[in-house]
Amino acid sequence: MAGVQTVTGALWRRVQWWGSTCAKSAKPVKSRNATAMREYSRAGCGIRRRGRGSAGEEALGVARAEARRRGRSDIGFSVADAHALPFPDDTFDVVHAHQVLQHVGDPVLALREMRRVCRPGGIVAVRDSDYAAFTWFPEIPELDEWLDLYRRVARACGGEPDAGRRLLSWAHTAGFTDVSATSSTWCFATPEDRAWWGGMWAERVLKSDMARLALASGGATEGDLRRLSEGWRAWAGERDGWLSLLHGELICRV
Repeated sequence: MAGVQTVTGALWRRVQWWGSTCAKSAKPVKSRNATAMREYSRAGCGIRRRGRGSAGEEALGVARAEARRRGRSDIGFSVADAHALPFPDDTFDVVHAHQVLQHVGDPVLALREMRRVCRPGGIVAVRDSDYAAFTWFPEIPELDEWLDLYRRVARACGGEPDAGRRLLSWAHTAGFTDVSATSSTWCFATPEDRAWWGGMWAERVLKSDMARLALASGGATEGDLRRLSEGWRAWAGERDGWLSLLHGELICRV
C-alpha cells in the first residue's frame, strides 16, 4: 500500500470533492465536523460524526499515523461491514463513501444501511469510478487488455467496476427520493501524476488481489501480468501521456 506522502495528489482530489459536497448542498449540514478527513483507503466506507470514521483494516495504520502526525486525538477508527453497519439508526449527520460501492456485493443494501444510520436532514454522499469510461493517450494495447482483465476480475468477485453510471439507479432502489447526481473527472497528465498513477497500477497488476485472482481463475498468466505492468510503465514514461477517469457522484438528502 502506498504511503501517506505518495498519495497526496489523489487525497487532495478527494478532499476537494468532499468539501464541495457540503458547500454545494442547498441546506446547511447540521454537524460540527462537516469537513473531510484526510485519510487514504483503497476501499473503505468513510462514515463520520464528531471525528469518528471507519475504513478498511489495511488503511487504518495509514489513517492513524496521519492523525498522530497532525496531533489529532479526537478521531476514532473502526472496521465494519457496509451491508450491516454496527450503529443505531439516525446516528450520523453525514455518511460518505468514496470508491466503495463498486466493491461491495450489494450496493443497494449498503446505501440502505448508510441511509438508516444518517439522521433526518443529513446527507449521504457517494462517489465511484466508471472503468468503462476511462480513456487515455497514447493508445497502448496493454492498457486495453488491463481494462478488460480488471472488469472481468472485479465482476467475478461480485463487484461492479462501472459503478459510476449506476449510482443514481441504486440510490432510487435504496429508497432515496431527494438525490442530486453529478459527475467529475480526474486527469493525470503531468510527469508526477503519470509516475504515481502508472507506477501504482504497474505494481498492482503484479502484487494485489486482482493479480492473485486473475492467476487463480486462469484469466491471465504471470507473463501476461508482467506485460500489462510494463504497459503501464510505458504509458507513465510517455511525454504526451494523458489519462482521464470518470466518476459518478451523488448527494442524497435524508
